Amino acid sequence: MDKKATTALKYLHYVKIAGEVGAGVIDVVNTVKSGDAEVNKLTSKIEEQEKRVKELNAFDDYLHKTVIPSVGAMGDSLRQAGETMKNQTSIKLNVGKWKVQEMIRDVRLQFKRLSRDFDVHEDLLRVIDKLDETMGILVDVYDRIQVIFVMFILMVKIKKRAFNSQTLFIMN
Repeated sequence: MDKKATTALKYLHYVKIAGEVGAGVIDVVNTVKSGDAEVNKLTSKIEEQEKRVKELNAFDDYLHKTVIPSVGAMGDSLRQAGETMKNQTSIKLNVGKWKVQEMIRDVRLQFKRLSRDFDVHEDLLRVIDKLDETMGILVDVYDRIQVIFVMFILMVKIKKRAFNSQTLFIMN
């Protein structure tokens, strides 16, 4: 081979090596780019989860500042309503029942809004429905007790009059 051919082969060999290096660099760049895409996906997921954590923290604050005191107040109101129902007339019992059921409906609506994204949603609403039903039964029981008490007093008065009438009859 002559010198020009040898030199040309050398340069051709260098061009081939440069091409292989270039291809390697391109592979590295493509790998880095796909890695960047993966990093971007992970970053996006992390940011999404951080946002959810902030939302949950805000929800937790709302529960502790609003819902828990509201439920506590409702419990106090229900206990107070139960105590005041003991000596009420039938009409006052029905008005009290309506007020309590209205309060329970408001709380149910509030819990329905709050719990719609959670697994306990249906269970929580069922508990509130049971509370509503229980309060209705409690009012009905007090109403029946009152009716029985009134009937008892009437029976006592009737027997007392009958006894007094018999006593007068025997004395005459």
